[in-house]
Amino acid sequence: MEELIPVIGKLQDVFATVGRGKEIELPQIVVVGSQSAGKSSVMEGIVGRYFLPRGSGIVTRRPLLLHLHNVGPEDSRRDWGDDLETEDWAIFEHDPKTRFTDFEEVRKEIERETDKLTGTNKGISDIPIVLRVYSDKVVNLSLVDLPGITKVPVGDQPPDIEKQIRDMILKYIVNPNSLILAVTPANQDFATSEALQMAKEVDKDGLRTLVVLTKLDLMDRGTDATEVLKGNIIPVELGIVGVVNRSQEDINNDKSPEDCVQDEEKFLRKKYPRLADVNGIRYLAKKLNVLLIEHIRTCLPELKNRIRAKTREFEEQLAILGETVTPERKTIMKLQCITRFVDHYMEAIKGNYEVDSLCGGAKIRDILHGKLSKTLDDLKPMQGFTPDQLMRFIRNSTGVKQLLSVPEVCFEKNAQIQIQHFEGPSIECLEKVHEQLTVLVKEAHRDVKHNVNRFPRLYNNIQEVSKSVLQSRFQIASQSVKELIEMEKALVNGSHEKLKVILRDYSTGHSKNQAGDKNNNHLLVAPKAVDPNEEPGCVCLTGESCPWEPELSSKLAKDKLKEMKKIHKDGKDADCLTESISTKEKRDYIATARLVRQYFDIVREIMKEQIPKCIMLKMLGNLKDDLQNSLIEKLNAAGNDNLLDESKHIEKQREEATEMLAALKNAIILTNEINDAEF
Repeated sequence: MEELIPVIGKLQDVFATVGRGKEIELPQIVVVGSQSAGKSSVMEGIVGRYFLPRGSGIVTRRPLLLHLHNVGPEDSRRDWGDDLETEDWAIFEHDPKTRFTDFEEVRKEIERETDKLTGTNKGISDIPIVLRVYSDKVVNLSLVDLPGITKVPVGDQPPDIEKQIRDMILKYIVNPNSLILAVTPANQDFATSEALQMAKEVDKDGLRTLVVLTKLDLMDRGTDATEVLKGNIIPVELGIVGVVNRSQEDINNDKSPEDCVQDEEKFLRKKYPRLADVNGIRYLAKKLNVLLIEHIRTCLPELKNRIRAKTREFEEQLAILGETVTPERKTIMKLQCITRFVDHYMEAIKGNYEVDSLCGGAKIRDILHGKLSKTLDDLKPMQGFTPDQLMRFIRNSTGVKQLLSVPEVCFEKNAQIQIQHFEGPSIECLEKVHEQLTVLVKEAHRDVKHNVNRFPRLYNNIQEVSKSVLQSRFQIASQSVKELIEMEKALVNGSHEKLKVILRDYSTGHSKNQAGDKNNNHLLVAPKAVDPNEEPGCVCLTGESCPWEPELSSKLAKDKLKEMKKIHKDGKDADCLTESISTKEKRDYIATARLVRQYFDIVREIMKEQIPKCIMLKMLGNLKDDLQNSLIEKLNAAGNDNLLDESKHIEKQREEATEMLAALKNAIILTNEINDAEF
């Protein structure tokens, strides 16, 4: 069991060097107390040597990791090849080759190391000093001595010195595997004890707190600490041990630690005879040894698991961080980053398993086949033509001639005008696809987030080049979409099967929508004149079904038409056709409107099929190769040698992770020295 403490001590040293001990939560004993509570006397009493700095104000200004090693006279560790085998000695982690046998020099070395980091004017630091003491008079033990809690800054200490010290202490005692050695004077009101208050903050039930009651000999006359030492006043699980501190007179007289211990035992046997055996500095040292061994034994299995888990975590972190990029590897690394980005980008287009919303390629598909189709279906033929305008269009198309076949000439010109209406929605669809592809550039960056953070210049350039490629494709696609529209306008297919029926009816004069003779003219009016929410077009004012606008006339209720007839009987305020027209003009009107509407539907279906194909080809066809080649060409151009310069943050992360991984692997070796069966 005794070997557990040295192993944990080594682990403390290992993680102290990388400043990451908090992550491992090592089992340890942390000494906490106010500035004048007597912490130093307790520590020196346990060691049996005077080795800590003394003076007014804060004397402990850095954490001290103190490892005590019991070495008997025959212990091989005493053999240093000199004549000092019988002496106790101390070794500092920062100077492992120097053996200190004069403990006054140990005190001075602590002061020197403290001043190196904090200056000579009472500043503090949370970087620990690691000290090992080897003696046959100590028990195997590891302690963490922390600066005493103070409220008033002195020297060059900042105004928030109390908060700094408290934060430092909390960093150690918040560890659930830390045992708290709360040092508090017996002659002080326990309600104001800084040590007890801080212990209570992190250990509300007192399960891992042991109280050291100092200055038993300085209590007011007529009072004693019997009830406190019995545990009836301060509720802590690990017990309360009373000790007698070395007085100022003892210090002045240079009384030895052995004499101080003997005087303490005499005092306890006289003042607390029934409690003398379970109090005093010797009992405290033994109790701490037993507590720590038992605590380590309890924590060790979980500690091993935690170290292994952390090892895997930092191995993964280093794998992500990658090796330092040497000049020789820059070209290869750049190509790998480009390929990885392009692969992620194309995968995003192909699709993923997101369930919250449409994204990536699915969103593009919805734009091309869902939204575009709906937008084109919503387009109405004869947009921008009122009945009067269409009639004038028919008349103007004939000029001075009396043509036998007006609709074909008029139909072609009108159809070209109507086909142009497909361009706006088609370009808008293209813009949405382009926008989504640009969004996916950013999403692909998120997929390779670490590399983005690692090489910010490279990925900024990747993003700009990618957007440039997409913009170039957008311009080409836009031109192609417009050409599709122009192609349909260039050759209006008047011989389409669906148009032949209309033309046949027109030519034979037997259209089922024939309007009748001149005396039975229908009055046409725009629906918007009746209801602002109606689509542009025309209806029959009579309220009857209009043969050349059946679907529009059916939209309005007869009561509205009757009301309309009253209000607009003169036809002046409505957009209507009231002039008398001949039977042939009626037939021309009907045939032209039917032809344009029918052909509009034909072209609509063509556009619904061809526009998505055009956009897919021009925006996504061979996009992977285009992106890859453009990125390689642009990013390998002269002047781009610094694209793989890592951010300082990444360099620091790699350095810290490397150090931590080395510490963890060392920790695995140390913990493997302990056979689970032995405890």
